[in-house]
Amino acid sequence: MTGEILDYYAPQPQTFLDELVRRMAASAASANETTASSKGKALQDVVALGCESETALVLALALLKRASDTTTVPDNSQDIQQQHLQDSRAARAAARVTFALEAAAGQKGKPFAAAAAFPGRALSADLVLAAAKICDKDVQASNVFKLHQIYSGPNPPTVEYIRKSQFVGKSIRRISFMLTFAIPEALIKNVFGAEETDSSMMDEKIWLLAYVSCVIETPVSAAEAASAFTVDKSLLDPTTKALKYLRSVFPKLTPDIDLRNEFANLLDCVRFPVVAAGLLFWISSYLSNPVFYESNSMIAPTTAPSATIVGAPIVTADPILIFELLDEIAFIYPLQRAYVMEILGECIVRGYDRLSPLIALEVRKKFVEKILVLLKLGFAIPVLLFMNENASRMDDSVIVYFLKRFYDISMPPYESEIMKLVVSLIAGVHAENMSLSREAIMKLLADFLSGMEGVAVGDDDEEQQREDHVLKRKVISEIERLTL
Repeated sequence: MTGEILDYYAPQPQTFLDELVRRMAASAASANETTASSKGKALQDVVALGCESETALVLALALLKRASDTTTVPDNSQDIQQQHLQDSRAARAAARVTFALEAAAGQKGKPFAAAAAFPGRALSADLVLAAAKICDKDVQASNVFKLHQIYSGPNPPTVEYIRKSQFVGKSIRRISFMLTFAIPEALIKNVFGAEETDSSMMDEKIWLLAYVSCVIETPVSAAEAASAFTVDKSLLDPTTKALKYLRSVFPKLTPDIDLRNEFANLLDCVRFPVVAAGLLFWISSYLSNPVFYESNSMIAPTTAPSATIVGAPIVTADPILIFELLDEIAFIYPLQRAYVMEILGECIVRGYDRLSPLIALEVRKKFVEKILVLLKLGFAIPVLLFMNENASRMDDSVIVYFLKRFYDISMPPYESEIMKLVVSLIAGVHAENMSLSREAIMKLLADFLSGMEGVAVGDDDEEQQREDHVLKRKVISEIERLTL
């Protein structure tokens, strides 16, 4: 068992590994001791050595994992039961030491414990340490270099390790649901951040993002699925080229320059999931810049007679290309719709101090229109949940506009959950603020009421009957409130 670890973690000092193995063996043997002090002393010896450094912790946990997984098949069938008993004792002893090490290491030891428990052949200390640091947003050149060296070399470990959640870490809020495979937020931000970022080892960072997102591993056999596999890298080069292109054009795409010249190429690059993820991250930063709303084609100076305020900028009818990109990404990648909604939602509730109130309202309506695209794509419940959760941060006029447009693009029958959320949204709006949209909202409520009367509920489904009755009373109450 130790031979594999000793070979894989070379050139770690042999004396360190020998001492680690000796203390682990002593701890396992102490499990049979009758005195608690003997057991505790042996256990403390392992913990003390295992917690000397991050590398020591990785080695100790890896050895323990292999010890608990190792079983021996006796030549004599009569010894099978006895051998099984010995293996069980060894597994319990390994689990006892593992628990003590993880407890001593605390929160910082969790990524290493996850690495030790990862199926397949042992993961090198360099891989585990570099992945853990990048997960903690420590995107230093040394960590990037180690990961690149490991995965670009011969016989690389499984890419599934850095695709899994333990590599992504708890810091991921936006990116975790954006791709079929999770991509480290730190690398995405470093490569695609709109602000100045560390540009060292950029080719290696881009290569890693491409590798994690597109390589396909196929097990050689079912028995060796976790350790022996072939790697299909056919998409690695085109994905890398698309990422490099995206990285090269971002400095040119400042908020005061139209996207028109690069739009066709950007649209083509969206077919790569990791490129779409990076583009979304960049768009989020792009739309947070106040200058965008003053100089982008979204709002342009005009002297048209229809202008609300003479000489003031108004929303133009020209297509907004950054919105076209968001629509394309949302259409192609269902898993990225939540992030598209988050980007648009932040723009709806954001303050626009540099714009007049009327212009700010029109800007928010633009973003409402785009969030309704998600609703058309079947993302209705998350959109309605967002509107309800953030209603207190929105002006009634924005909510009324959303409800009017919801009525325009939807049709019966409506799911009960959708009706509940819409009625809840209506209930939060003052009746006097319904203005010209009152009629449409009343028709929407009437459709809800008509739909509920036409649905038959089984006599034995008492809970559903109660819920329908409560919802029906709320709809009637809102109709009466808006009729007064």
